[in-house]
Amino acid sequence: MVAPDGAATTVDMVATGPGRYTGEVAARDVGPYGVRLIATDSGHAVAALSGGFTVPYSPEYRYLGTDRAFLAQLAAHGGGTMLADAVAAAAVALLPSSVVVPLAAGLLGAAVVLLVADIALRRLAFRSGDAGRWAQALRPAHDAAPAPVEETVGRLRRRVGTVRGERPSDDQPAKESQEDLAARLLERRRRRG
Repeated sequence: MVAPDGAATTVDMVATGPGRYTGEVAARDVGPYGVRLIATDSGHAVAALSGGFTVPYSPEYRYLGTDRAFLAQLAAHGGGTMLADAVAAAAVALLPSSVVVPLAAGLLGAAVVLLVADIALRRLAFRSGDAGRWAQALRPAHDAAPAPVEETVGRLRRRVGTVRGERPSDDQPAKESQEDLAARLLERRRRRG
């Protein structure tokens, strides 16, 4: 006997009646088995017969048809109905459902950011030390001295005085104190009205 995996087994047959011979073989694997029977007389083959059999799959794999009673029971418990054919499936009215998610603005924003990043990566030449220089350039300078202020207020006062007819003298200081300035402004306001 030849098993489905190709392993050959020899079994001696025992006479159990006139013209009847039996032998036991373990067929554990699923699949086709090949059998060759050879009858011998004094060590010489006098007859040969070939055949075979199949060990089927487990009964749980056997197709027994559609269990319509179970399907109807399942549909009833789920709140549905049992359909007779495929045409009936197209006739079932479904509840309308729609979900609208506005994605256009987010996708457009992502596309613009990615486009700018793509152009920057293609056009700018980056070196290994650039990141440190950029961080230093973007960091605010706390220790830097403020920019020097030009002496423009005095020049502006002299110019305004010239336009209004008041000629400033050269000996008048360019800077006046805050009190003097406030007093002069109040006096002008009183004169106007």
